[in-house]
Amino acid sequence: MDKQGRSQEIPCAILKALGAELPDYRPCEQALTRVGAKPLPTGKAVELGPSKRHLLAAVPHSVGYDCFEPWLDTPDTVVTHLRRYGFDAMLINVEALSSSTNNSHRIRDAVMAMPAPEGEPRLVLTGYSKGAPDIFEALFAYPKA
Repeated sequence: MDKQGRSQEIPCAILKALGAELPDYRPCEQALTRVGAKPLPTGKAVELGPSKRHLLAAVPHSVGYDCFEPWLDTPDTVVTHLRRYGFDAMLINVEALSSSTNNSHRIRDAVMAMPAPEGEPRLVLTGYSKGAPDIFEALFAYPKA
């Protein structure tokens, strides 16, 4: 079953409800790029309250990040905003122009350096661009990490 409609409903509901709080707010129509036929929304409510699971998104840098990072002024606005709702996020330092095999070691090392969570696991590895195959390589190379 195609869940693209739901995957667009969630960020649109967040932007509609909380957009004024975001320093880089854009309406959903500008924030999301729709490709192909527009999927049908589900109409289900989106829970916007504080996190019950306190998930941590760990994001490896992507292609070229280490080349242009010095030019960026990243005041952690995303992380600050997520923490207000009981979520957290962190960047994993990888070599953006290196191999996925090399970066899988860095991802594993970053995960293993984290304190063990109390209760059920709460880590969500989130990748975009080259970060996604780097994560897959780490998961396949180190399934027990």
